[in-house]
Amino acid sequence: MKDTEVGAFDALVGEFYPVWFRYHSLEAVASGVAGYDGDLPTAEDHALGALAAWLEATIVGLEELDYYALDEDRRLDVEILFCACRHEHQALLEMDWRHRDPLRYLPFRALCRLTATPWIAADKSVDRCLRELPSYLQQAQERLSAVPQLVPQVWLQAARAEATTGTRFIQNLARSAVSEPHHKSAMDSLQAFDRFLQQAIPPATGGVACGEVWFLQRLYFQHGLSGNPDALHQLITRVYDTTLGELSQRSVVACGCPDPTQWLEQVEHDRGLEADAVAEFAAHENRRLHSFLNELGVFDLPSASTLDVRVDLTGCHRSCYLPPGPADSAPLGTLCLSSGIGENGTWDREQLLDDCFVHGWLGTHLQAVAGQKSTVASSLVRRLNPSVTMTQGWQMYAEQLVGERGYQSPPQQSLQRLLRRLRRIALALLDLEVHVNGLDLESARSRLASLPGRVSSCQLESDLLRLSRDPTAHLAAIVGWQLITELGQIVASSGRKTDERLFHHSLLAQGAVAVPRLIRRVYGNDVRQRVMASLGLADRASGNR
Repeated sequence: MKDTEVGAFDALVGEFYPVWFRYHSLEAVASGVAGYDGDLPTAEDHALGALAAWLEATIVGLEELDYYALDEDRRLDVEILFCACRHEHQALLEMDWRHRDPLRYLPFRALCRLTATPWIAADKSVDRCLRELPSYLQQAQERLSAVPQLVPQVWLQAARAEATTGTRFIQNLARSAVSEPHHKSAMDSLQAFDRFLQQAIPPATGGVACGEVWFLQRLYFQHGLSGNPDALHQLITRVYDTTLGELSQRSVVACGCPDPTQWLEQVEHDRGLEADAVAEFAAHENRRLHSFLNELGVFDLPSASTLDVRVDLTGCHRSCYLPPGPADSAPLGTLCLSSGIGENGTWDREQLLDDCFVHGWLGTHLQAVAGQKSTVASSLVRRLNPSVTMTQGWQMYAEQLVGERGYQSPPQQSLQRLLRRLRRIALALLDLEVHVNGLDLESARSRLASLPGRVSSCQLESDLLRLSRDPTAHLAAIVGWQLITELGQIVASSGRKTDERLFHHSLLAQGAVAVPRLIRRVYGNDVRQRVMASLGLADRASGNR
């Protein structure tokens, strides 16, 4: 019976994803699956109807499995896939994006990914994408013009900026002779789409709040978190107050005053780095961090040669990290530095260091290499359904850990790191207040602008855009960080002989799984309940789909 159920589940997964990728080409490319590159996002009624039916059939198939006849790793995969299908199916039925989200029609992220992925024949894939773009954007105009008042202003502005950036990017492709036959018609269609947004959509008045029911469903399906909004708000408020207190204490030591604004005024103002110095600076900081972690010995650290650094000068806002390709024998990842360009054209040192922390040895690369070594973590189910409770929560945990263990940074870098942490926690509070309590984005903007620290207008708009488009992400990242920290303390105080390296390996080897589910898989449900209770969060019954 057990072998029969294992075979049935493996067959279900093997059948599900080739069909699912037809509607999610960007996810296929990001996961190293060939054959879907160059496809534009699905938007036709018949296609979305077919996708909804496929998701529903998969949900039924998962429910028919004998859950307890499976091994524990497959049980977790069943839960992850079931939640992912339920969440996407409900989104198709209840949150149709096609009449209110012009940004999702624009293929700039897909183009960036295609041109950055070495194992893809980019010229053919980009050519197909650009060839289909004019008719695709014409259909988008028809859908968006039906109910223009649904479009939120922040999404409208972002879409117009994206259309302009996409036009410049295609011009650069044309200069390099990539997809030249279709570049002019694609640029013309982008410019026409921008004019349409300017003339047909304003005044855009649509709201961005997803509402309490959807927010809590998303929190559970994607991140394995249960709890009422008040309990979540209380937890994040405590973390915010603790971080603000630490910032004040460090400010007193640095300048004799608890106000971090005075500390910020005293540190030497960084004039930034010129573009030709960025690669050397990043490589040096990566080597320094790798050497420190190697001496610390608390992580299974890959060789320093497994992380490459690339400086992107194209203006393409692609991901800052490109994982190893599907055929790579060595786990070589690429740190693509592109987000550190300041308003004066130089590169911000603190932003570059943050990219190195987030996407390098403390974050994405360390997780990617650990996942590639683990047959469990490298499954499609886990790679395609990451939770920020682990991806970002782990990075915040690791950053705090190395700081406590003596990793030395100049005063301005230590200050900026604390300020960024405070900002991320503030965004978690706003995540709840905007999507559950209905706080408007202008009030959220004022709250963010009032935080201590220098933040560019571009960063402020980027924060607001993500806050509006990705409900639960900011909140789940902070909760994940707190869960991992609390778990470490409970394991260390359990009386058992613990090895930090093994503790960290036990987490990373599971992949980017929602931390509550990860804790249950590795340490058992009793430990999960204890961790959740210690943070004041309710815990849904384990193992239920």
